[in-house]
Amino acid sequence: MRTSHRSLFQAASAVLVAVAVCGASGQAQAQTQTSRSRITAAIDNGQRTTLAHSRPARAVADFDRGQVDSKLQLQGLELTFNMSDAQQADLDALIAAQQDSSSAQYHQWLTPAQFATRFGMSDADLAKAEAWLSSQGFSVTGVSANRLGITFDGTAAQVASAFGTSLHYYRSSSDTESHYAPSSDLSIPAALAGVAAGVRHLSNFRVLPHTQLRSPVSVRPDFTSSQTGGHFLTPADVATVYNIKAAYNAGYTGTGQTIAVIGQSAIVATDITNFQTAAGVAVRAPTQTILPGTGCPLVFTDDEAESDLDLEYSSGIATGATINFVYAGGGNYNNSTGCGNGTANEGVFDAMGYAIQNKLGQIITVSYGECEYVASNGTSPAPAGSDVATYELLLKQAATLGETVINSSGDDGSTSCAGQYGTSGLNSTELATEQTLNVSYPASSAYVVGVGGTEFPAADTGTSATTYWASASGSDVISSALSYIPEQVWNDDTAGSTTATLGTSLSNYLSSSGGGVSTLFARPSWQTSIASTSTGFYRLVPDISLAASPSYPGYLYCSSDTSTGITGSCSHGFRDSTSTYLTVAGGTSFAAPIFAGLVAIINQYKNATTGQGLITPALYAMASNSTTYASAFHDVTSGGNECTVGVSLCGSGNDNLWYTANTGYDMATGLGSPNFYNMMTAWTSGSSTSGKSFTLAASPTTLTIASGSTGTTSVTVTPAGGYTGTVAWSISSSPTLNYACYTIPTATITGTTATSVTLSVIATNSGCQAGAAFKSAGTTVSVNEAPASKAPASPAPGHSKLPEGLALAGLLTTGYFGRRSRKLKGLVAMGLLMVGGLSLTGCSSGTVNTSTSTGTGTTTTTSVSQTVTTATKGTYTLTITGTDTTNSAITASTTLTLTVD
Repeated sequence: MRTSHRSLFQAASAVLVAVAVCGASGQAQAQTQTSRSRITAAIDNGQRTTLAHSRPARAVADFDRGQVDSKLQLQGLELTFNMSDAQQADLDALIAAQQDSSSAQYHQWLTPAQFATRFGMSDADLAKAEAWLSSQGFSVTGVSANRLGITFDGTAAQVASAFGTSLHYYRSSSDTESHYAPSSDLSIPAALAGVAAGVRHLSNFRVLPHTQLRSPVSVRPDFTSSQTGGHFLTPADVATVYNIKAAYNAGYTGTGQTIAVIGQSAIVATDITNFQTAAGVAVRAPTQTILPGTGCPLVFTDDEAESDLDLEYSSGIATGATINFVYAGGGNYNNSTGCGNGTANEGVFDAMGYAIQNKLGQIITVSYGECEYVASNGTSPAPAGSDVATYELLLKQAATLGETVINSSGDDGSTSCAGQYGTSGLNSTELATEQTLNVSYPASSAYVVGVGGTEFPAADTGTSATTYWASASGSDVISSALSYIPEQVWNDDTAGSTTATLGTSLSNYLSSSGGGVSTLFARPSWQTSIASTSTGFYRLVPDISLAASPSYPGYLYCSSDTSTGITGSCSHGFRDSTSTYLTVAGGTSFAAPIFAGLVAIINQYKNATTGQGLITPALYAMASNSTTYASAFHDVTSGGNECTVGVSLCGSGNDNLWYTANTGYDMATGLGSPNFYNMMTAWTSGSSTSGKSFTLAASPTTLTIASGSTGTTSVTVTPAGGYTGTVAWSISSSPTLNYACYTIPTATITGTTATSVTLSVIATNSGCQAGAAFKSAGTTVSVNEAPASKAPASPAPGHSKLPEGLALAGLLTTGYFGRRSRKLKGLVAMGLLMVGGLSLTGCSSGTVNTSTSTGTGTTTTTSVSQTVTTATKGTYTLTITGTDTTNSAITASTTLTLTVD
């Protein structure tokens, strides 16, 4: 039959900006369903897939000290899994709804078990993966609480055989011990591709704490000191400076809240209680939770001090909260003693994951980080199996459980990679990486509050400074700050060092607030209203700041860590065993647990007994109101986090790569520091759509079509509550409708009038398109679909993943279709796919037809023949869901009864 190509073009135009949804297996599931099985083929070692960029960035060839013993015992290894695209879309929509005060799901947190059921792997898939691991000689030891990981033990030889890589030892010239890590990218059986993310704990490199220790402070000749008149910060001083005392006086101390403090070293509990006694706060030893499977408690130098100060300042600020210390133990078990051997391959981020998955606190504070380059294994976007990919999923889980995660932004200014390769022996490439602008992860995650650092001017902290401090008269004054003290960006870099030489790490000289622009994460919507697009379109760090300098004035704390250089810390109040020396330090490691304490107090004030989850939207909402911002924040407008240690280390020109403080938000101190009582009383959690919504209706509500043909129905969007915007679509069927596709245009609502669009149901896979991008000169590609699905590649930062089986179709080109094309009807029904990296999922194979228009009316067609299959006959219920493209909390559904005969 001959058809006018003018009428065909007009028909094609009717599906401009169409959404194509493949009705194959892998469609978006109902939110309450248990996860579907995704491992569809036998796991065959003969068919392999390389996990690109799975070699850790810190496994530097220059530091390679050779292969480990093949008999090396490795415990606590973990095969991790990705979520499906449908699960990812469901998770993102859930997080948005839980933070939307107009949504029925507002602050309706999931339990850990509910999260596992909804977003974890199916029983069948876990059983298949466990069976394969066992067949490789590994001992399977368990499944993670969120059902997205399987733990197992084995040897280095078994790892090499199963994952195609050998483990080597690495040690820089400044390291005192070697660390092992994969020497090449891992590989896995092809049947696990797209399902398995990677293998964790094949490396025992540990994440570094964000602490700036200070040499023992002899104050012979003062918080204010009775010996020198010098000034230091205690919890009481913090409460004065940041206006926390008014909250205490109103009865808010964090009661009813639990703060999970995360660490990777055991502690001496009396250090914590000695600190509380010296600081004059309630004495409450923390609950201690060791990460299962990591042996018994073992002290690690530097990490012990980090754990001490985190526990002391979270409990010193939220004096009524419960503190749960969750930490990784000493490493692989010694079977005879049950204790670790000190070669831990699990660390602080594993303890964080355990705390999240088991909801061990409404608030989680972490004072460790890796620069994004290292955390993403040196590539962007972060590859599956990297630290970033693994922990982003956990941080999203924290948001759904109502947990607020807080992380220090780092102590190396705008160059957070400093020190990642050791403190000396760096080659030019490694030093160049240190010199590159980079921010610290997980502070850069959109699901974390990143906390930066400020300091007080030197003139306001010296021994002669009395404007803001009470004077000592014969004894130490524990609470000596008199009021808020003006702040500037924390930057105590060793300026103009003459001893710096090539090969020496920047970290030896840097001491400043971490901040800058993420290279991995798109800027979240709540940050766009406060930050200029001149800074790009990526996440900015930090969000908020507090005092962090170890020198102006520095924090007092108590620790038995030998790295402090103090013997008998806090034996006499804050002084050592000789009643002379103080233990003093700084860093954003202090700022993070202090802010965690403040969040606990806000939670009590808001009666958020189960937590508030993601709180950054609330922070930025307050800051977007100029009146509230002036009241609830101290805007820090002086200083910057520049590298000042000389050209040999900063790099030629790199000493100008930094961020200055200015009015409003900046990448040195974020929104500024809190004027806490005003912040607490102004706090409004979550966003709001202010009642804006829409309803959907299909007409007709029943549709009968022959298998292999196409039918249509109208879907009407009726706005309510002043809603305007663009509605995108997802469609699911019950039972699953295989070998079929749907097209439906996005609906744009600009006023109060209802808008109708046409839904086309194509009951054959010959009408489905996949894997094609819109091309110039009228070229389109269509693929005949089968029900098996193939996961698309991860989108670049700034692009959202679509629900499984969903893709936006693009605008049609001008020009005529050729008269002799035999697939015009199918092409018209589908439209063209949109430029922009969006893809159609849920479809995998079939006949490919490429039609190329020359622009003069001539079309050539190339076909690759495969089986064309028509839709399975039967009756189906189609659920049509529309979601606003900018606020996924605004959504509605309607149903259509479809009969294919």
